[in-house]
Amino acid sequence: MDTEQLIKSSEGRTLEFKRELPARLDHVLRTIVAFSNGSGGDVIIGVDDERNVLGIDQDPLEVEERLASSIHDSIAPMPGVYFQTVISQGKILFRIKVLPGPNKPYYIRSKGPEAGSYVRVGATNRVADQWLLEDLQRQGHNKGFDEELETSFTCEARTPRPRISRSGQFPESYFPPSTIVPANGTKVPV
Repeated sequence: MDTEQLIKSSEGRTLEFKRELPARLDHVLRTIVAFSNGSGGDVIIGVDDERNVLGIDQDPLEVEERLASSIHDSIAPMPGVYFQTVISQGKILFRIKVLPGPNKPYYIRSKGPEAGSYVRVGATNRVADQWLLEDLQRQGHNKGFDEELETSFTCEARTPRPRISRSGQFPESYFPPSTIVPANGTKVPV
């Protein structure tokens, strides 16, 4: 989708607007992590939450260098991002295109995977809980939930089920010693 169409859209699971690039990039980095852990998305800098095009005052090359450096230093594994300078309504915007990541979970290095993995919930970034983190790890290994082995179960050898005789009676060897088998062939536990 081109930038003009994105600006007409509402913020949501794959779109975030920023009026300017803040001095602290924490929120932008969390959004990039959340987009990488999800379906990807776009961050457009120079547009406010009401979709008004304000433009950026900074040099786009400096913005790109600052972002690229922060992403490299702060996010693990390295997400797939593209930067684009766009002119809209005569103003300069900066677009960050984040690809869905193949090496999930993505996280903020300083917080580690447990506290630094974010997911997108509507138009907000949320720390992934334990269940979501495990799901992201499965996705990173290209495994579904139903493909995981459950190793806590044990397997006991069972005696094969005997054939019933033509008369409908079970053979006496079928019943364990603690079972009484009366003449009619029904078993009665002791």
